[in-house]
Amino acid sequence: MYDWLVMSLSIIALTGRCRCGEMEKIEWNVVKLGGKDLCNTNLMVALDSLRKRRVVGLPTDTVYGFIADATRPRPIEKLYNITGPLFKDDPITIAVEDITQLSLYADIDYLDRGMIGQLLPGMVTVIFRRRPNVLPYVNPNHEVLPVRIPGKKGKIFLRKVIKDFGAPVALVGARTVPRPHSRVIEDLEDIRLNAYVVYDGGKLERRRMEGSTIVDLSVPGRYKILWPGCVENAVLSVVARYELEEWTEGPNITVFNPT
Repeated sequence: MYDWLVMSLSIIALTGRCRCGEMEKIEWNVVKLGGKDLCNTNLMVALDSLRKRRVVGLPTDTVYGFIADATRPRPIEKLYNITGPLFKDDPITIAVEDITQLSLYADIDYLDRGMIGQLLPGMVTVIFRRRPNVLPYVNPNHEVLPVRIPGKKGKIFLRKVIKDFGAPVALVGARTVPRPHSRVIEDLEDIRLNAYVVYDGGKLERRRMEGSTIVDLSVPGRYKILWPGCVENAVLSVVARYELEEWTEGPNITVFNPT
């Protein structure tokens, strides 16, 4: 019964809505966000897709991205295959709902919670030390874990999905590496059919095209900016406030296709 309901909702969401006796034309697998969605159809379809190990495309708080279930191996493999199969050794990012959920997967015991709260949620990817024996299919050959908690403001659909999914999702840019980030839905035209559904949130802000600022906090008392991104100055202000030392000689971790 539930599968039948979701299938029906998917057909409605993916083919269009009736307006003045005419069917609004929506390209196959692309759904426009915004407007009235009284039955939470968009959210239900996204959640059902993730639970069935499918890939979902959607706007983040920076650029367009693809997400998949981070607790299973096949969805993660799909993300690598779609956007950059030659970079499978690079650690992939997970997105979680909040700092409480973060602590289940990343070791943050050596970090000031106040500092983390000033960095996340927001347009920042933070490299943490991973907790042992969790998320075995995510970066199994790495001791670090890149994490995003998308910002509260702006495009919030991703936050709704993460919250209701109840588990971390793997998150990558909706592009093929090393192509520029996707700012509008047309930018991922050649790869969008690899996702079961793609949500169109309109044109995203140009200043966010640089993606999130990536900061490595995996070594106690130190930090390293791995990618300046769109909020580097804000991140530098936070780490300076907590008197972290810049780790200039540390390794350069390359995060796989970050948003």
